[in-house]
Amino acid sequence: MPKILQTIRALFSSNENGEKDEAQDSSKDEIDRYSQEIKANPYSADAYYNRAKEYDRSGDYEKAIADYDTAIAIEPNSAAMICDRGYSYFNLEKYDEALKDYDKAIAIDRAHASAYYWRAKLYELLGNYEKALADWNKLIEIEPNAADAYYRRALFYYHRFGDHKRAIEDFDKALEIKPDWAGVRYERAQAYHTMGALERAIEEYTEIIKVDPDYTQLYSDRGFANYYLRRYENAIADFSQAIKLDPNSAELYCNRANIYFAMKGNGTKLALEDYNQAIKLDSDFAMPYNNRGFLYFQVGDFERAFADYERAIKADPNFARAYNNRGNVYNIRKDYDKAIDDYTRAIELEPNYADAYVNRGGVYKESGDIKAAINDALKAK
Repeated sequence: MPKILQTIRALFSSNENGEKDEAQDSSKDEIDRYSQEIKANPYSADAYYNRAKEYDRSGDYEKAIADYDTAIAIEPNSAAMICDRGYSYFNLEKYDEALKDYDKAIAIDRAHASAYYWRAKLYELLGNYEKALADWNKLIEIEPNAADAYYRRALFYYHRFGDHKRAIEDFDKALEIKPDWAGVRYERAQAYHTMGALERAIEEYTEIIKVDPDYTQLYSDRGFANYYLRRYENAIADFSQAIKLDPNSAELYCNRANIYFAMKGNGTKLALEDYNQAIKLDSDFAMPYNNRGFLYFQVGDFERAFADYERAIKADPNFARAYNNRGNVYNIRKDYDKAIDDYTRAIELEPNYADAYVNRGGVYKESGDIKAAINDALKAK
């Protein structure tokens, strides 16, 4: 598995399967040991607490909760025990019970970092993003060197609020604390990419590629950044390397074809070859049919263009661009009613699709419906 992909997956899953099996074997031994301690001292809160944590590790959350209940009955003011019971409820998707435990743990200990961490994740899961953000803020206040808290808050700024500047500041801080956290560096590259700082994004992708030269997505992402900067040769090189790593990806061939087509000249022939290969790899993939159809349309081969738009719509009946493009062929044929139907369908699927309004307005104008043409022209703005 590529290093970056391992790192990114590690953000969301605690163990690979082998590690889980090993942990379960270890937990069984520990459970037996703590069971003996409980037998010897049935009033030991620590013994019940430790056995509960081992049940958590092995995924037996119901038994974990039973032991947490006993431990808490003996030590009712233990924020750690209550918080950890919340973790078991969390994993059982008993979110109301989990939230009650996190709240109670924080009421007992206002500086209990783990309770803020898990409550923030729970608020995030429940869609209460403002409260989740408040908890990440509090966690950072309590533990200013908690790299994961900066990372999580960065994701909020980036994905939930579209605040790329603050997201990058938090990614920077997380990497200052954990410089080798490649997954965070990748997220930061994505943030630069999204905000249009393409040069910086390319720098980031390039540095990560030095660490993980076999991760296909990095070449694809850098290829898009080069494409948007009109560095077509660099973009082609990136997608070619991605294809070398994943030769069965129809999407990669389609993307490289798009760049070849943008280059014009001999690029048109190369684009056609790549669209053909994408379709060969995945005959149900609508995009290469649509894009190949557009290529045919541009060179005046309207019959082949029409056939490809038909295939694109069959593969994806909700593909607005394919309806718009097929409408253009109907327009060329002066079949205005069908053209209007296709443009209208494209607009239904994408109400802000400016090209479809322009095209439909043109047909209305051609057919003498000036009022409708003006109305579409205004909507296209």
